[in-house]
Amino acid sequence: MDHFGHSRATCWNPAFGTLERHLEMLATIADMRPAGLPPVELYRRLFTTPPVQVANLRVARVDELCAAVAMSRDAGVATVIVDTNFDPELDTPERWTAVPQTLAPLLDAAA
Repeated sequence: MDHFGHSRATCWNPAFGTLERHLEMLATIADMRPAGLPPVELYRRLFTTPPVQVANLRVARVDELCAAVAMSRDAGVATVIVDTNFDPELDTPERWTAVPQTLAPLLDAAA
């Protein structure tokens, strides 16, 4: 914060909510941002398995994540974070090391 109470943050990383809601909220943030500061970028977080299953937070298949990544790309989202930390299937070192290969289709969806 500067001495006027303005945030100098350059990104916003909501943990849940729909893409549409995130974009609406980002527009509100942009409207409140002081002139002269760079725009706030949206960093969207997706979960393979969310910490809790509520609203739009539920276990997602790779094809669903690909669709969400492509929608995010098309909407101009700056960064998509795919969080695997709560996935109960990742219970061995071997399963953890397979994650990049399992989620590789998401890179194509982002291109």
